[in-house]
This record gives sequence, structure tokens and C-alpha cells, in this order.
Amino acid sequence: GLNTNGSQFFITHRDSALPKNYTIFGIVVGGMDVVDAIANTPVTRSAAGEMSRPAEDVLITGIDIEETSDS
Repeated sequence: GLNTNGSQFFITHRDSALPKNYTIFGIVVGGMDVVDAIANTPVTRSAAGEMSRPAEDVLITGIDIEETSDS
């Protein structure tokens, strides 16, 4: 949508049918325990009423991005 191209990104925990306007730009190749921990963080109701707001802050303090030959 208009003005939605920012620095927001999503890590999907399970196979997900994303809308075609979403770009998949990577896969988790290590540290799946970290993804599991994020996915299992308790959530509360968001301002929109969805059960999606983490009950505690979840911070990614570092990340390594490597180019691979996988496509």
C-alpha cells in the first residue's frame, strides 16, 4: 500500500501463503532456536484487537546476512 515500504520485515515461523506483493528475501539457515523463542513469546491484544502484541520486548541485536547460491 501507499507509504508502506519501510524497514519492517516478517519472519514466518511456519509455511505461510503470503500475498504476491510480499517479497521473500531470505531463509533461516541457523539459529532456528531463536526463531522458535520469538514465536513462543506470549502475546497480548494489539490496538487493533488482534492477539499479536508481544507481552515483553523482543529485540534482534545482531544478524548475519550471507549471499548463497540457493534460489
